[in-house]
Amino acid sequence: MLDANWVQLGTTIFLGLVGLWLAYNYRRQVRLKLADRQVDAYMALWKITATAAHTRKTPLDDAEQQNSATR
Repeated sequence: MLDANWVQLGTTIFLGLVGLWLAYNYRRQVRLKLADRQVDAYMALWKITATAAHTRKTPLDDAEQQNSATR
């Protein structure tokens, strides 16, 4: 028969591993939700700054400058 100490040790290790697995999965879910929010925020920022893209060859005219200032 197994000694009670060995059973306790095995149970402790098993529960520790289950706890680590749950913590890892929780952190992964939080990171995924945060990434979704970041993508939404960057898409909104992209829409706001689209008129002043770095690839634009001409400067902004007065109406475009006024529109970008009021956003």
